[in-house]
Amino acid sequence: MRSPSAAVLTIAAVVPLLSSCGEDVPRSLRLTIGVHVAVAQIDQITVRFIAGKDLGEGLTCEPEAPVSFSIHGDQDLPLVIDVMPGPAYDDWVGYEVRWLLAGTEVSHRVGRQRWPSSGAAEVPVMLEADCLDVPCTADANCSAGACISPGGSPFDPALREPGATDCILRAGAP
Repeated sequence: MRSPSAAVLTIAAVVPLLSSCGEDVPRSLRLTIGVHVAVAQIDQITVRFIAGKDLGEGLTCEPEAPVSFSIHGDQDLPLVIDVMPGPAYDDWVGYEVRWLLAGTEVSHRVGRQRWPSSGAAEVPVMLEADCLDVPCTADANCSAGACISPGGSPFDPALREPGATDCILRAGAP
């Protein structure tokens, strides 16, 4: 497990994302992950992404491997992760966030969103207090203490094109 700051620095060194002073912001998704619970109720967050060619028909690449972030206190949140579409899977992006305590999942959130036509799309993903330890299925999210399906998981293996990789470029937080 890496600390959030080490992961962000490593990622930022590989692919710079946001331009400065007057330059256009690349087409991207900015996932901001936080909590509405005491930080002591989680100690790790894992995040993974997947991308697709057509929102209606599926056609996804292979998902990237989950990245883990250790959470030691309020200073480690929020996590900010920027991703950009690769050349072929540029219609939508899916994400999965898991909040853990001592290796056990206490909540998760899965979502799918179209890549913006330009600029950055800001997507906040929060762990709500009334969703702590609510056992939802892998393709459902907890909202106000109840499990709600967003319409299928973007990580469904039946949607994948075998061998399709490198469909998401990731960069660090600004």
